[in-house]
Amino acid sequence: MGAERQTVRQITGRAMAMLLVALAVHVPAKGQAQSCGDTITRNTKLTADLVGCPGDGLIIGADRVTLNLNGHTISGQGAGVGVLASGRNDVRVKNGTIQQFGDGVRFEAGTTASAVKNLLASGNTNGIVLDSANDNLVSGNTVEGNGQTGIHLVASNDNKIDENIATGNGSRGILLDLNSSNNKVTDNRANDNGIDGILLGNGSNDNRVSSNTASGNLITGIVLFGVSNTRVKGNKTHDNLSGGIFVFSSSTAARLIDNRAHRNGSDGIGVEAADAATTLKGNHANDNGDLGIDAPDTVTDGGGNRASGNANPLQCTGVRCR
Repeated sequence: MGAERQTVRQITGRAMAMLLVALAVHVPAKGQAQSCGDTITRNTKLTADLVGCPGDGLIIGADRVTLNLNGHTISGQGAGVGVLASGRNDVRVKNGTIQQFGDGVRFEAGTTASAVKNLLASGNTNGIVLDSANDNLVSGNTVEGNGQTGIHLVASNDNKIDENIATGNGSRGILLDLNSSNNKVTDNRANDNGIDGILLGNGSNDNRVSSNTASGNLITGIVLFGVSNTRVKGNKTHDNLSGGIFVFSSSTAARLIDNRAHRNGSDGIGVEAADAATTLKGNHANDNGDLGIDAPDTVTDGGGNRASGNANPLQCTGVRCR
């Protein structure tokens, strides 16, 4: 009997020790108030705002975690990341406001099969950043008034960027850069940004840009710079201070199809790229400050392009316009 009591005491002591260790690790439970810099490892719904974070707001520290801001705000002091996921799989960040950080939301280092949805990211340096993060969804967000870029992809592939509003950001509304390839950028509004609405640059190849609106930007609506095999289809680019769509000579095999480029300050569609694989088909470009379409004779004229009311009486060069 004495031996049994001793065994019970030993087991109880070990259990208490394990409990004390668990209590020493700050992993708030679902629905519990969070603190700046917390790492969450389970599904979490905020119950209050998290304000004035000097560094990171929250860090997602496990796979298959949903962070539901539940209408609340996470705010910083101009540094760190509002919500950070590094090397994670199948995480979700949704339903709230993230403001005044270096990056509002940042998925990095191989984060995959994850989503950022229905957020307002404002007043950050960058709103939403994917850096070496593949096969993710960024959808239904408003990214506005960020100092540099609304949505920024760096070396990130096979992502879907759709139905976002990117407005009033300091440089670009949506930027795909440094070998960000095979992404789909669809049904977004990229308006009133400080440089361009949407820019694809520096080896970001094989992307699809379709059914977006890019208007009121300080320079150009949609820009292709140093990229290849990009399909730009069914977009509306209007009232940009310079051009509607511009393809630099460093880009190849661009396919510009069924776009509308109206009332831009310079050309509606400007193409420097001279390769035959660059194709213009079914575009309409009216009432622009110079030409409707300005392209070299060496591009492929796919037919169905139209231009009228442009300031340059030629209306189009390089392709035939009706």
